[in-house]
Amino acid sequence: MKIIPAIDLKDGKCVRLFKGDANNLTVYNENPLNQAKIFESGGFERVHIIDLDAAINNNKKNLEIIKKIKTDTSLTLQVGGGIRDVQAIKYLIDIGIDNLIVSSMAVEKKDLMLKALKQHPNKIYIGLDVKTGSIMTRGWIKNSNLSLAEVVNIYNLSDIKGFIYTDVFRDGTLMGINLEEIKKLSNLTSKKIVVGGGVKNIQEIKKLKSMGKKNLEGVIVGKAYYSGLINLEDARKFNSNA
Repeated sequence: MKIIPAIDLKDGKCVRLFKGDANNLTVYNENPLNQAKIFESGGFERVHIIDLDAAINNNKKNLEIIKKIKTDTSLTLQVGGGIRDVQAIKYLIDIGIDNLIVSSMAVEKKDLMLKALKQHPNKIYIGLDVKTGSIMTRGWIKNSNLSLAEVVNIYNLSDIKGFIYTDVFRDGTLMGINLEEIKKLSNLTSKKIVVGGGVKNIQEIKKLKSMGKKNLEGVIVGKAYYSGLINLEDARKFNSNA
């Protein structure tokens, strides 16, 4: 299990939201490419990028930034936000994005999603954005009324790369990661799992690793890094021992 730093894009800037609220954000870097290079120079190999403008308003204005991060760094990218049709999936794969995160489409267009997975095996993570027990869609605004287990069961036997779980209520709060729910999720599937939402310090990540769940692939760190609670050196040391 490795630490994966996060870059959330809004209006061309690197930001963090509080509990997914687009009206409650903090800008941490005016230049997302610069932020990606900081992570690269810090020894990270992979970065988690969410296009908030695409997720909330279906606006593709951050796409050039994502492409620039891909071409100007050696980082492996996992990219999500507003990927809601097969054309968007194909385009992002064709320009070399390594791993896609698809959430709303996975819930609202299940048949199309399953077809896309057959066309692009082992390229797509299914996003599980959970708030008070339900999967959220459309930039965490709409309640799908589906449980985590229901969505996992749809894709458990498909050609996904894995699942990316985010606790929306905890995201950006530093209130602590939802260890119990992550344990339950890891017992529902043998697919790889990347988790996030509420991470507060390196000790908590070590506790997550000590659960011994072999399918836990990574933990996403955003606010804890940007607030200085987890520094690059500690994260690099953790990853070197992963």
